[in-house]
Parts: sequence; structure tokens; C-alpha cells
Amino acid sequence: MRSATYRKDRYLHGSSEKKGRIYLMLALFILVLLVLTATFSWNKMSVLNAKVNFHSDTIKLYEQELSVLRTINPYQGSSNELVQNAINHSDIFPGWVTRVYPIPTSKNELNQQSDFGSFVMNGTQFTLASHKSYGIEQPTKSMYRLSGLLPSLIKGRHQIGVEFNFANEVEERSKTQMTKIGSCFAQIIVNHKRVIDKRVSMASRFETTRVVTGEVELGRGLFPIDAVIYCDERSDFNDKDVQISFSFRNPSQQRLTNSSNAIFHIYSPKMVASL
Repeated sequence: MRSATYRKDRYLHGSSEKKGRIYLMLALFILVLLVLTATFSWNKMSVLNAKVNFHSDTIKLYEQELSVLRTINPYQGSSNELVQNAINHSDIFPGWVTRVYPIPTSKNELNQQSDFGSFVMNGTQFTLASHKSYGIEQPTKSMYRLSGLLPSLIKGRHQIGVEFNFANEVEERSKTQMTKIGSCFAQIIVNHKRVIDKRVSMASRFETTRVVTGEVELGRGLFPIDAVIYCDERSDFNDKDVQISFSFRNPSQQRLTNSSNAIFHIYSPKMVASL
């Protein structure tokens, strides 16, 4: 009996010791797994934080650039002092300060939205997708608000024209024989006076170009000009399909003309911010 009891105790002891080793190895395995998981999570969190910090720094950089562009052309109220200081410091350069907005659902929303970005555009012809070449990806369809200074060398009545050109659709139209309907809007304010405020609707089968004009009385000098241009969301034409250009005629000219020096902007943001 004693021998049987001894063998039984020895068996139980060996079995318990074996189970203990298994439990210990299992515990060590779980511990190592937890350590590896924690390390992976920490590294992943570090990479994520690095990406967040990078994007945060990028956004701050874009915001700084945008804040500078916003100060280039703050034509609110009287601009006489602003313009005179810019002239004295030779801070007048050709081109429009252009801000990109989402398309409004009505004219009442023209001044109620935040812009996606700004850039300086110097040219006689553009599309409402020009902002993409300046790194502004949004939106797919957009509204432009262009601000600048209009020089008047001769006192009298000046004429301003906005041309919408759908001519680049001619080849596609000849292939598909489909009529596309375009509906766009133009508003121009010169020296705080509304010169153009008109909607343009066109059917590509019958018409590809439309010019809208307005007149304003000006003396000699530089006068603030603000333009709003967009095509409706439901328009068949995309922003890149519609070419837009501005033209001007002073009292001594016989017709409207295009020139890259027709509009200027103030280039020195430090000088502007100090006013």
C-alpha cells in the first residue's frame, strides 16, 4: 500500500510540475505578445502623431499663405489711402487677386461663404478651373471673386465687358450632335458702383459666345474693381469648358480691348496690414 501511495504522490507531483511549466510558458508567451502589441501600437501611434503633426504644420502653412493673400486686396469702404500708399511704395503689379468659393444656390449667398483658397491671376483669359494649377483642388464647380485696381487715364465714361466662350465645345458638339445648356452669372462693381449684374443662358447648338457689358463714369486714377463669376451647378458645362475674359474701353477708344495690364493689385501685404 505504501509503495502504491508513493507512486501516486510522485505521479501527481510530476503532473503538477509539468502543468506548472506549461502555465509558465503560456504566461510568458502572453506577456511577450502583450509587449509586442504594445510596441506595435506605440510605433503606430507615433507614426500617426507624426502624420498629424505634418498635416497640422501644412495646414498652418497654407493658412499663413491664405492670410497673406487676403491682406493683398482688402477693398472695403474708402480705398484712397490704401491706393496712394501702394503707389508711393511702387507696390502695384498686374493681375487679379482671385478667391475660390463653392457655387452659391442664390445671389443672397454671394458674401456668406468661406473661400477654399486664393491666388493671383494675371492673364486676359481663364476658366473657372484655373485654381487647380495653383494647388487648390476644391471645389469641382466653383465661383470666382476677383479683386483689383482699374486704372483710368482719361476722365469720362468707361465700358467693361465680360465674355463667356463655349467655343471649345464645337468639336465635341459636331461629334455628338447634342445641345448643351449653359447658365452663368457675372457681377462687376467698380468704385463701389454696380456696373454688371446679369445671368447668361446659352444653348451650344445655336450660340457659343456671349459678351455682357456695362458702363461707369470715372475720373483719373486707380479705382477698386470687384468681379463675381460662376456657372450654375446644373449647367451642362464643366468649369474647364467655359473660357472667360474681361475687356475694357476708355473714352478715347472705339472698341473693347483685352490687356494683361488692364487690372492691377497691391503686392505688399506688410504695407497693407499697417494701414
